[in-house]
Amino acid sequence: IDRSIPVFNIDGMANEGGKITDKACLLMRMMNNEGNYHDEQCELLATNLGGEDVILGTDWLHEHNPQINWVKNHLMFSTCARMCLVC
Repeated sequence: IDRSIPVFNIDGMANEGGKITDKACLLMRMMNNEGNYHDEQCELLATNLGGEDVILGTDWLHEHNPQINWVKNHLMFSTCARMCLVC
């Protein structure tokens, strides 16, 4: 990225792990309700947020509208999004 982007926690405080300094275009694989895979190229922004691998943004969740099982930490897709994000 051209310049670093500050990151703020949910409480409004600056993230102690640092700023967003890099981005990468990676393949993300998801399975739908029928057990079929959907592959999507996603542009991910990199920073240190602790132990999390990926945090999906509300824009991505709104576009894909998955069913979320909070107990199992599981996302299910009944249909593929018509227009997936492309890097």
